[in-house]
Amino acid sequence: MNSSCPAQICGGHFSSNCAAWNYFGFKSQAHKRRRKRDLKVIPALSIALSGMQAATTELDAAASNIANSQTTGGVPGTSGALTNPVYQPVTVTLSDEAKNGTPGGVKATTSSSLDYTETYDPTAPYADSRGYVATPAVDLSTQLVNVAYARIQFEANAKVAKVASQMAKTAIDILA
Repeated sequence: MNSSCPAQICGGHFSSNCAAWNYFGFKSQAHKRRRKRDLKVIPALSIALSGMQAATTELDAAASNIANSQTTGGVPGTSGALTNPVYQPVTVTLSDEAKNGTPGGVKATTSSSLDYTETYDPTAPYADSRGYVATPAVDLSTQLVNVAYARIQFEANAKVAKVASQMAKTAIDILA
């Protein structure tokens, strides 16, 4: 067993010039220029994992919005808002992480907004002088669609990750 394979992806059976080492592109820029056909297995796995993380972020946001949809808080700008602020619904924005034509996956960014409706509840200790409290403006049907979308997105990316993993294993088996 030759331990000169720096990446150890071939189990140390080859030198640093091993086919697996070369296949996955761990060599110099000159080597990258020599490659004619590259299946891009590792980037596919990376992209799929970023998609799974984005789906998880979307699911977390939707779950938080659903769980807090019926909570109340003080109307912003009143003394009740200082002691019991209203929940701020979370939104997720997805962005492409590709740079200069190189695949890079997806990035999920969360943000919250002070979006609320006033509900009459004069018995609440944080109600304003008119008897109103703030309820987060969360549309449950939209949030349930977001949950379904996140599930489908996660499943699709998990399947891509599985196939990329199988392709990497097959490539190493062929090269070994």
